[in-house]
Amino acid sequence: MNSGRLTVSEQIEGEIAAFGPAGFRRPTTGSNVREVEFGTLRGMIALNTQYDPVDELDRIESRLRSHNHAQTEETYIDYIAEMTPQNRRNATVQLREASNHYSKFQARIADFCDFFTPENLARIHHWASHPAHAQPFQVSLDGRKCTFRSRSMRCSIVLDPVLGNYNRPWPKPQT
Repeated sequence: MNSGRLTVSEQIEGEIAAFGPAGFRRPTTGSNVREVEFGTLRGMIALNTQYDPVDELDRIESRLRSHNHAQTEETYIDYIAEMTPQNRRNATVQLREASNHYSKFQARIADFCDFFTPENLARIHHWASHPAHAQPFQVSLDGRKCTFRSRSMRCSIVLDPVLGNYNRPWPKPQT
């Protein structure tokens, strides 16, 4: 994989190697190779070990939590009216940050979900099971169960249907 491009370097041998263009030869070894491209990997954020969508939502919630003590629109108006100008500015910043972070969260979780689409998993499977792949493995999707298998390991992930609900809009004030 190179910048999300799924490729395998395939050795060209036999008579065809003797007639192939010089562009197939690797400068360091002189051997004839060609790059087999399978497409671009989608959802690369799913491979990021630092990605934690629950933590992202917790941080968004913490920005909102300090302003969540009113039950009606009237009590929210009273809450705002009682704020000092500095507290209102701080609240505005916190609410804007929460809204911006939620938009970023939606984009990242959409990217994460793209990794598990049948098309992307099929692309990964074709790339990873190619005979010239350095460390071959298989990928399968059975309903909501995604399985990655190598000779010595197996990892199964059950995809929760709630992942498809990431595109909820930011709440708008009720009128």
